[in-house]
Amino acid sequence: MQIQDFEYLLAVAEHASIGRASQALGISQPALTKAVHRIETDAGLQLFTRHAKGVLLTEAGRSFVHRGRKIWLEYGDAMREMQQMRTGQLGQLRVGFSPSVSEELVVTAFWQLIQERPAARLQLRERLISELIEMLLAGTLDLILAPASEAATTEGLSFQSLYADRFHVVSDRGHPLQGRGTLSLHDLAREQWILPGTHVRVRQWITAEYRKRGLEGPDVRVEAEFGRVSMWPLARRSPLLTICSVAGLAEARRHELEVLPVPELEIARDMGVIARAGAWRSPLAERLTALLRANAGHAQGN
Repeated sequence: MQIQDFEYLLAVAEHASIGRASQALGISQPALTKAVHRIETDAGLQLFTRHAKGVLLTEAGRSFVHRGRKIWLEYGDAMREMQQMRTGQLGQLRVGFSPSVSEELVVTAFWQLIQERPAARLQLRERLISELIEMLLAGTLDLILAPASEAATTEGLSFQSLYADRFHVVSDRGHPLQGRGTLSLHDLAREQWILPGTHVRVRQWITAEYRKRGLEGPDVRVEAEFGRVSMWPLARRSPLLTICSVAGLAEARRHELEVLPVPELEIARDMGVIARAGAWRSPLAERLTALLRANAGHAQGN
C-alpha cells in the first residue's frame, strides 16, 4: 500500500464512484480500480460494495476512511513542515473566519502579521461557520476564527479562547420600541425580523427561545446571509429587527441602528481560534494566534 492510496480511497468514498473519482483525480479508471483492490487486499476486508450506479462503503470501509482521512491530513501537514524546514520560507497560512467575528480584531492582526513577516502569504476566507468547519476538517484551512460551540460539538477540533462576545437585538433608532426600556420576548411577538437561514445556530437559538415561551417563533420577513453588509442596510429606516454581536455594534450604529434591551435574547458565547486537534501548527499560525490573543486582551482591557 502506498501513501497516495489514501487520497484515492478518500476520493472514491467522496464521489461514490470509481469513474467520477478517477476524473477528479486525473488518473485512469483501471489505475484507480487497481489501487482500491490493493487497499482492500492489505486491509483484508471489503471496503466497498459495487452496484450499478457506483460504490458504497461497507462498515469496515467507513471505519477505514475515518482513519485514512486523518492519516492523509497528517501526511499533508508533515510535507508542509518539511518544505518549510528545507526552504526556510514562512510559506502560506490559510485562515477562515465567520461574519460575526470582530472585524477590527481580524484586520488588525492580519495587518500586523504582514508587516512582521514580509514573506508570508495569506489566504483568507469569510464563510458561514458550518462551511468553515468542513474546510478545516478537509485540510483546506489551517485555522478558523469562530465560536467555541462549534469546536465543542465537532470531533477532532481544538479551541483557544480569544474573547467573550454577546448578541443583542438591534433596530433602527426610530423604531417604536426604542426608548421603552427593558423588553420581554412577548413585547417582540408581533415584530418582524431580518435573520439568517434556519441552518445557522443563532437563528435556531432564537426560535427555541420563542417556543419556550409559547410563541410561534420569529416572524422572519427577510432571510439574509449572516453578514454585516447584507443585514444592516436592510434594517436601517425600517420596522424590522435583527441581531448584532458586541463586536459589530460600532458598525451597526454607523447604519443608524441601536440596541433594544431584550435580556431573553442576549446570547453569550466564547470566540476563539479553532484548529484540527493534534495538527501541525506552523510558526506563522502560532504568531497569528498570539497577535489575535494580544489584541483581544487589549480590547477587553479597554
